[in-house]
Amino acid sequence: AIPAFAVPVGHVLAASGRSGPAVGFSWLTAGIVVVGIITLVPLYGLLGAVSAVLAGMSTSLVFSILARRMLALKKPAGLSHFRAGVLLGVATQALALFAFSRFAADWWTLVLVGASGWAAFFPVRVIFQMLSAEEIRLLNRLREVGPFPFRTR
Repeated sequence: AIPAFAVPVGHVLAASGRSGPAVGFSWLTAGIVVVGIITLVPLYGLLGAVSAVLAGMSTSLVFSILARRMLALKKPAGLSHFRAGVLLGVATQALALFAFSRFAADWWTLVLVGASGWAAFFPVRVIFQMLSAEEIRLLNRLREVGPFPFRTR
């Protein structure tokens, strides 16, 4: 979920002809991940690798703030609601990952633990009705196509 904060604004920044910051943050992310893997995997194994990747992805948050400032983007309507929903999803992911991390004994169980964290992100946002307008439109379209278990406003 962390890159969700930076990908859209990164595309807008690149489309405006200023791809340098995105390239710089990509290299920074890669460096953090590589150094994290070199230092954390020998000590913590698979969980060290996961921690290194999460640390590297956290640069997306900083990049998002800087890119929005460079583009002089105004705060869109509903941004606070969207951010609160994403934070709720991230908190749910963290809770799921924390709860299931002790089961990550090999690569396959690590993938299952990661999938459980990933899968927890969206349903909790549906339950608390903290979806963006685009997500609500998507869910409504899916409901029109066939039976869909989630209700949206």
